[in-house]
Amino acid sequence: MVLLHIGLPLVWLVLSAGYSCTASSEDDALEYLKNLEPQLSHACNLEKQAAWNYVTNVTEETKALAAAASLEFLNFQATVQKEILENFSNWKLYSSSLKRQFQHLSIIGPGSMSKADQDSMSLLKAKLDSDYASTTICEYKNPDNCGLGLGHLDKIFNTITDYDELEYYWISWYNAMSTNVNASMYSEYMYYQNILARHNGFSDMSEQWLTEFNPRDSPNWSAKEFKKEQINLWKEIQPYYNILHAYLRMKIRENPNYKDKIEKTGSIPAHLVRGFGLSRSSMTQYYETTKPFPDAQSIMESGTKALNNAGYTVPKIVKVSEDFFNSLGLSRMTDLFWENSMFEDPKDGRVVNCVPPFEWDMCNGKDNKDFRIKVCGEVNMDYMTIIHHEMGHMEYFMEYTNENYIHRDGANPGFHEGVGNLFSLPISTPRHFQCVLGLDVGRDVDCQPNDIKSNIPTPEDINYLYELALDKFPFFTYVIALEQWRFEVFEETLTINDYNARWWDLKQKYQGIKPPAPRPDIGFDAATRIITTPNYIRYFNSYILQFQFYESFCQVAGQGDDPRTLHQCDFTGSVAVGDKVKELLAAGFTKPWPQILERATGKMDVSVQPLLNFFKPLFDHLSQVLEKAGELPCFDEWCDGYIKKHRE
Repeated sequence: MVLLHIGLPLVWLVLSAGYSCTASSEDDALEYLKNLEPQLSHACNLEKQAAWNYVTNVTEETKALAAAASLEFLNFQATVQKEILENFSNWKLYSSSLKRQFQHLSIIGPGSMSKADQDSMSLLKAKLDSDYASTTICEYKNPDNCGLGLGHLDKIFNTITDYDELEYYWISWYNAMSTNVNASMYSEYMYYQNILARHNGFSDMSEQWLTEFNPRDSPNWSAKEFKKEQINLWKEIQPYYNILHAYLRMKIRENPNYKDKIEKTGSIPAHLVRGFGLSRSSMTQYYETTKPFPDAQSIMESGTKALNNAGYTVPKIVKVSEDFFNSLGLSRMTDLFWENSMFEDPKDGRVVNCVPPFEWDMCNGKDNKDFRIKVCGEVNMDYMTIIHHEMGHMEYFMEYTNENYIHRDGANPGFHEGVGNLFSLPISTPRHFQCVLGLDVGRDVDCQPNDIKSNIPTPEDINYLYELALDKFPFFTYVIALEQWRFEVFEETLTINDYNARWWDLKQKYQGIKPPAPRPDIGFDAATRIITTPNYIRYFNSYILQFQFYESFCQVAGQGDDPRTLHQCDFTGSVAVGDKVKELLAAGFTKPWPQILERATGKMDVSVQPLLNFFKPLFDHLSQVLEKAGELPCFDEWCDGYIKKHRE
């Protein structure tokens, strides 16, 4: 046995000197993983601890230490990958569980990519990130006040309504960002990404990204077919997005300052859809001015008031979240969770990276107890749902903590977020507030088990579903447009001269938004948010899985059979639901994800139907409103097809 020191304190990698250089038996492979397990966990822990220290105390010192630890962990993974490729070349012949672990380990590094190419790729990434972060513009009608960055502009877009001012900021930002972030440099970065993927045995980086969705035991799976499946899922969602888009367009046109700026069946100018205006993918900032019932409060509004009236604090929200999970028979948080987590922005002078909230498995090996959340929380419904989301991740971590390192993960990249999102739904019901928390939200609720009082949605219900839809449905369109563009770059079917035109073609086709003024052909408007971020298909799938899990668990609790009342389901206290949740979470990454999904929901395929069932009361209502107003749920040239179809 040979031990190799790789630069991390006390971290030694067990090299397989006794194994064949071409092939090894399954017994050899099992022994290798057994020896590797504590080393891999420890190396991961050092990287996690340095990252935690940085985000909870942002200084130049902690930043440098976090970057160094990240590089060390990448080097460690590269060494493991080299071991796999040199000594376990026959891993594809192993049994299912072993093969799944070795496939992951075989692509965690750069393969045989040259050191010069690795360095070039890293430098390009750093330069792109820096150029994007440093982009600034000048204040409207005040050229002496410059240096406004993306953080300032997000606040501006959430507060101002003047058409010309919004247009100025939108065009100025995109012009500056598209110039500052070099498209040629991005193209070169993507070139190196593809080199890395090809050294790992893939045709391009999009295929390497998406291989995580391969059920592993399906030899006929292909990334190309998976991409088509995502488009097909979107096509099922699209008619409902079009209804939401048409309603929002109608409400925006009711503003006299905007009416002449938007065609009745046209796309919406991007600077008016303020969530899409710069870096975000939501339309929720339009909720207050466009909600279907102006005088009714959704649970997001009445719940916030109830929490504050009852004197809730952020730690108390965390505690009632723990109680919710425990009522299902799931674990309470560990002592280390309470000692190490951050629930609020500290008042001790530290600078904290508050966005986004995040969950942390500190990688302390099997039977780990160190799980944390980092939330700069406030007492409102947004953070009520965020905290339950993060606590869902905690339960996931705790349920699979005794598995091997590779198996301590979601069944596919969409599962972890899907589970986290799931638990934001039952606690956002009047039933949960009044029957579980004992807080009055002004609703007539029957607290008898499984007794939902009425299948007729109230104005408050419609407003709640509308607010949630403004977050969910635009995100689907955002991801499909973004990833189709990026996949085409990876596949080398989209050239740099067509970057900008194709970007806006896709955004108009899928999202129904357009730039407020013609954009230059040689530009890089796509740079917003996608410079070097990982694939977003995982989040597209997680939003679908959220409702697939929810409907299934609500049915187990006897509350999920009627689409008209699915949004009222609260399965708090259902041990039967808890047993299903435990089985889902404990499986981790140990089995092909369709098997785990089938055990949880009865179906092996991802389905959008539960999502559509959940929002059915909203879209029934919006469809009636649009029909009465003579509005069509379509935009631009696609309205011709809609009209023809409905005439037939």
